[in-house]
Amino acid sequence: MGSMSYNFTKFEKDFTPGAAEISITQHYAIAFSAKFCKITDILKYDYVILFFDKAKRAIGILPTNNKDKATFKITKEKFNATVSATSFLKAHDIDPKKHNGRYEWTQENVPGVGRLYIIELKI
Repeated sequence: MGSMSYNFTKFEKDFTPGAAEISITQHYAIAFSAKFCKITDILKYDYVILFFDKAKRAIGILPTNNKDKATFKITKEKFNATVSATSFLKAHDIDPKKHNGRYEWTQENVPGVGRLYIIELKI
């Protein structure tokens, strides 16, 4: 074989491990990454209240420690967390097989509601 020169470039992943993200899983859950949990201190809460903006196809998430009929229990792992949101997703016709994946989030103070973490669903 002849001698060949190669000009290799290192492959860089486009997904940053440890990104601060909220995900919708195929199993009707909303998942919070470890970095999201660290930035927002969501692990200090036991529940979330979920909101839906139909026109913008956005989900609002309000952490709380006050349990009532509108709350969903946060299942905490060592660094991350999930919320089983089957009833919420079905009530708003959100198919987790269509909308599963990672979402960037924003934070907004909504008058009369509080500080929500918001994701906009992929269409």
